Formats: sequence, C-alpha cells, structure tokens
Amino acid sequence: YVDPSRAWTVLVSVLVASCPCALSLAVPTAMAAAQGAVTKLGLLIVRGHVLEGLVKATDLVLDKTGTLTMGQPELKEVLIARPEFSRADVLGLAASMEAGQKHPLALSLLRAAEVENVSLTTLSDPVINLLGKGLSSGVYRLGSAVWLGAQQIAQDGQYGQVHLADDKGVIASFLFLDTPRAGLEKLLAAAKSRKITVHLVSGDDSATVAWWAHHVGISNFKGACSPEDKYHYIERLQKEGRFVWAIGDGINDAPLLARADVSIAVGAGAPLATAGADAILTASSLAPLAKSLLLADKTQLIIKENLIWALVYNLLAIPAAMMGWVNPWVAGIGMSLSSLAVTLNAWRLRKA
Repeated sequence: YVDPSRAWTVLVSVLVASCPCALSLAVPTAMAAAQGAVTKLGLLIVRGHVLEGLVKATDLVLDKTGTLTMGQPELKEVLIARPEFSRADVLGLAASMEAGQKHPLALSLLRAAEVENVSLTTLSDPVINLLGKGLSSGVYRLGSAVWLGAQQIAQDGQYGQVHLADDKGVIASFLFLDTPRAGLEKLLAAAKSRKITVHLVSGDDSATVAWWAHHVGISNFKGACSPEDKYHYIERLQKEGRFVWAIGDGINDAPLLARADVSIAVGAGAPLATAGADAILTASSLAPLAKSLLLADKTQLIIKENLIWALVYNLLAIPAAMMGWVNPWVAGIGMSLSSLAVTLNAWRLRKA
C-alpha cells in the first residue's frame, strides 16, 4: 500500500507512534500522584496496594482504645473491694505493675500515681505481660474482668476498666473515661456511603465495647477479645469472601493487622503494630482515612481514563503510521503529547 522508497520513513513512524509511553505511564503516574496526596493528608503508605485495597474493601474492622478513641483516658474512679487496702495502696501497686508499659490505660495509671504523689510498690516478682489478658506479678494480677473473673463488679457504660486481684480475689477496680477520636464520624459516614460494613473488635470489657458501639452507631461488635480472637474474627470474614480493611494501634492489634487484606496502624501506637501495617496514620484525626477512601475511588477513575486514552491513541496512531499518513516528527509530537496528557490527568489527583 505504500511506495517502497518510503519504507524507512514508515518504519520509523510506526516505531515512534507505537512507543507505549502513555500506556506504561497510565498507572504509575496516577499512583504516585495519589500517594503524594494522601501523604499530605496524614497517611503514610508503606505498601503499594493500599489504595487499590480501599476500593475493594467490603468490611472495616476497628480497635477501640487508641483507634476509635483518642487513647488518652483519664482515671475517673477507684473502687476498692477490700477494706484492708487504701486508695494509695491499690494505685501504687497497679502503677508498679504498669511501669514501663505503653498501653493507654497503663499510662493513665502512671499519670494518676504521679499526680497524687503515690509511691510505687516494690514487687518481689517480675511482671509478666499476658497479651489480651493483663499483667501478672507473683500473687497479683491486673487486667480484664473476664480474665480475673470479675464480671459481677464490672461497670456498664462508656468507662474503660481494669481490675486488680490477688490469690484471695478482687482488690480494686479502676475506671477510665476516654473520648472519641476526631474525624470518626467522617470515617463512618464515608464507609456507610461505600456500603462498607463496620466492626468494632476490642480487648476491653464487653459492656464497655457494647456501649461505645451503640454510641457511635456500629452494629457489629465484640469485646473481651484476645489477639488470637481478633485474628480469627478477620479470618472468618475472609472465609465468607469479604475483603477486610483493619485499623489498630496496640501490640494486641498486630495479629489483626497482619491478617487483614489492608491494614492501617495509628502512628502513635506500638512499634510492633506499625511495623506490620500497610500504611501508617500520622495524623491524630481519622478524617484523612475518609478522604483517602474518596481519593482511592478517584485514582481508579483516573487510571481507567489514562488507559482508555492510551489505547485510543495507539489504535488511531499506529494504523495511520502504517499507511504512511504520518511523518516521523509528527509521530514523535503525538507520542509526547499523549504522554503529557496522561501525566497531566494524573496530576489532578495531587489537588484532591
């Protein structure tokens, strides 16, 4: 169809026009722009599948203390169960067991002991941390009502609580009050608009978890969960064909984050939790996660637009070059403009 004397020109035109620059740039430019945008929002992406995973997510699993709430509870009340112990005795003993711990309730006990000038008790036995249960030192145990068999004296409502016991029974209960984390309403609204089912799974007492779940409008919840329980909770959802997105902050959440399809650790949480997460929330608010959901949708749309544009360009430019209708320099300009169009389209994500 083409004059043989123009074979070299046509060959160069076809090679230039078929250079897959736009096609190869379609996905990475969009992902780079989107990741830059979410980083500015306060979400540091560690593994590249996060945005794609957010689009696929069908279920969101949240921890309570430090995730749903701010994780800075205040000690509101000390309920002493045995008259031979004073407030200073039980607070000093509990603070001694919590010394060196990073859990929000531990930090709250240590702050309270410091404010009240309570001296720490010297423990004769080392403190053993039993994940999902509490602390043990000799005859003393400090932890959840389920572990200590203190369900009868556990307080219903929004109060977080730990109980102190020895080999004779419960000694005292410590009640803490926390506040919801900023941006929680926006995150839950964004999940609801995407028809993502929200779950609250926590190691706190069941009554406290139930109160917070009803307070923020979460219908699926489970309290008194060990790290293994959290892991199996997500595993069960995945066996039902669900794509799970999880958010947590503590050591107890490490198995949960490791099992989830997409995991986000709250940056102020334990190093073990952040080390295994796919992304880290560096902001104190959950609002960036709601914006990231919308940005993930927009990223998928931009990628599809880029791929369609690159495909249309190649379908038009390559046959035209093969027929000899396009000179090499025109094909070069067309290829450059195609790549530029893809890049500029992806650049729109940086303003999201």
